[in-house]
Amino acid sequence: MGAVLAVVTLLPVVSLVAGCSGAGVSAAGLSGAEVQTLGTDQMSVLVLVRGWLKVMFPEPTSGTPQVEFEWLDDGYRMYGVDSLGHPFDYFGAWDGSGHGTWQTADGQPVSGSWDAPTGDTVHVQHMHYEYPDMTLEFTSEVDFGNMVGNLAPTTWEGTQTMQDGRVLAFRWHSNAADTQTLRLDLPAAGLRLEIAVPVAFVKDYGFWPLPASKVLGTAQAPNGALTFTLSGTNGVWERLRVARGQTTGTFVLSGEMAGGGRFEENGQVKAVMNWPESLVARLDLTSLETVEVTPVAAARDLAIDRWISSLAALSPMSVQ
Repeated sequence: MGAVLAVVTLLPVVSLVAGCSGAGVSAAGLSGAEVQTLGTDQMSVLVLVRGWLKVMFPEPTSGTPQVEFEWLDDGYRMYGVDSLGHPFDYFGAWDGSGHGTWQTADGQPVSGSWDAPTGDTVHVQHMHYEYPDMTLEFTSEVDFGNMVGNLAPTTWEGTQTMQDGRVLAFRWHSNAADTQTLRLDLPAAGLRLEIAVPVAFVKDYGFWPLPASKVLGTAQAPNGALTFTLSGTNGVWERLRVARGQTTGTFVLSGEMAGGGRFEENGQVKAVMNWPESLVARLDLTSLETVEVTPVAAARDLAIDRWISSLAALSPMSVQ
């Protein structure tokens, strides 16, 4: 999907603290603890957004599924192996309800059931899926009364629930034209975020971010609100900018959103931060102190791509 950028090397801290009485770093303003808090919030947002962008816009698979059908009096059975070679076995009733078993992309077992759809111009259907360590429940609403060409606006809204009771609520919406939006609510971390992604329809694939990709987002965390922008080319995310009050962070990204850059307050550098694809960051403060910054546990543990490779795979009786 595009060339992977080289990981940004760590900016030398010494260059940031030299000349503090002039154009260097002011000792006043944002404290080291506040920078660390902003870094933690940023990494929590990033792990959630990365996971959802990966499933909203997945890489195409190259294999070919093998599908068999068995016709029954009360419905039909669809079974076989998917494009990754994993077995699946579904039963679909004539009223549109059903149940089945399948596997995640890395071969973990999944089971699920779905109700018969209801409604006329707005098609509503409820799904319940059991993944290893996580339950996914959501309702799909497809608005056939407001078609855009051959496509219908679609909303998926529901929850992910871990075995220990932690919950992430989500609402994903496609207007079937040029925008997809996502809202995530993580009560365990006091975190709520929203993003909007401009998209275009690509033949034989579906919706994909615009060539000059840009994701606009907002997040509310216990320590305050922040805004963020992800930008790149053809769905390859290359830059991240975050802002809270007078503080901004600018970062260059590569690969699976590894990155590096710096925080500034009113034009004065306050810290540099770098992280690998694990999203465990090294924050170098202008006090010459270095600390580790990680996403909050609930954000990391509920990252959707731990279980799901694409949103399309959540449709009843889907085969990747």
